[in-house]
Amino acid sequence: HSAMKKTITFLLSFFLILSGLNAGLAETAQTGNSNGYTYTVLEDGSACITRCLLGGDLTIPDQLDGHPVTVIGERSFVRNQELEKLTIPEGVTAIGSHAFYWCGNLTEVSIPYSLVTMEDNPFDMCSSLTTISVPKDHPVYEVKSGVLFNKPEKTLICYPKTKKNGSYSVPNGTLHIGGDAFCTGNENLRSITLPKSLLTIGHEAKIGRASC
Repeated sequence: HSAMKKTITFLLSFFLILSGLNAGLAETAQTGNSNGYTYTVLEDGSACITRCLLGGDLTIPDQLDGHPVTVIGERSFVRNQELEKLTIPEGVTAIGSHAFYWCGNLTEVSIPYSLVTMEDNPFDMCSSLTTISVPKDHPVYEVKSGVLFNKPEKTLICYPKTKKNGSYSVPNGTLHIGGDAFCTGNENLRSITLPKSLLTIGHEAKIGRASC
């Protein structure tokens, strides 16, 4: 009887653990659709936008179905040719790699104070992008002469394709050039001067199109 009780106890424990794991997987895999946004619910209950094709002058909502929006996912707006102006709300902390890749009519982007993580240039191939707005006292990001930088990491993130300069000198003190930082197909940029401080150049940074 003792052995049988131990076996039953073990099986009950096993099924409870399995049920808990399945519940956790179901929670992390939960998805939804709200007013043109497709999203995934993260473990903390916040939302990661995975797809959006809304256009015009767009302000992303700070909540979707009661879930605070904290992440704009990788390639979530890719090839959205209707998007023209974008305001990212406070509460968003991360933007995935190439989130706005090839949004050809996007001209302006406003970045919130809450943003702390931005992967490889989210704005690569945004051929109309002229303005990236960042709060002056932002703890992580800044714009110098129209070029977006990560301040703590001393990384150049995005040199917009619309810049007309024939040459560009990466500021002294810059340690890294991020992936795809010099947007694909910038026909104006002919030469780039790199500082002695530079340590790394990211994958497909595109500086090969200019003489360095």
